[in-house]
Amino acid sequence: MLTGLNAACKVAGKEPLILGRDQAYIGVLVDDLLTRPIDEPYRMFTSGRSIGFCCAAINADIRLDADWRQFGLVNDVRWKKISGQKLRRWMSLRQFLKTTRRGGKLLWDLLKQPQTNLAPMSLEDNEIARVQSAVADGGEVAIESRYEGYLARQEREIAQFRNLEHIRIPDGMDYFTVSHLRYEAKEKLSAMNH
Repeated sequence: MLTGLNAACKVAGKEPLILGRDQAYIGVLVDDLLTRPIDEPYRMFTSGRSIGFCCAAINADIRLDADWRQFGLVNDVRWKKISGQKLRRWMSLRQFLKTTRRGGKLLWDLLKQPQTNLAPMSLEDNEIARVQSAVADGGEVAIESRYEGYLARQEREIAQFRNLEHIRIPDGMDYFTVSHLRYEAKEKLSAMNH
């Protein structure tokens, strides 16, 4: 789909849609194929991904629909549902969980515990429904809560990577003089330099 979209953009004289490594798995794939020599069958190993949870399918609509809409791939009905109803519900639920305490703990923190039991929390019926909705429908908010620390660390790594992306390595660089690189990395970088 991305290839077809960008082919249409080229024909129409428009800028292509470029998804970064931190936006979508297809962004990782395209970046790898364009910037790395592929001398063996391509596999997207988890260790090679710089983004993990940031590209989870569970929140792909919230992350990517604005990009797709610019290219006419998201109609008004879907856009209203995602940007309006779903995003507002998600933000409201997050705010509720981060500000409501039970037993001295925030509901947000209680959701981090596996198999959270709502019964002993003394919640009102409408509050129970809100917490249950955080866990239901794929549990987007519960997943965000559970992996909050990991997501924050990934955001820092992504920011560092973005800063490094624009550093130009001088032509003719002798990678074998860089002491902290593994030999395999020196070989690959040297091969790319020729």
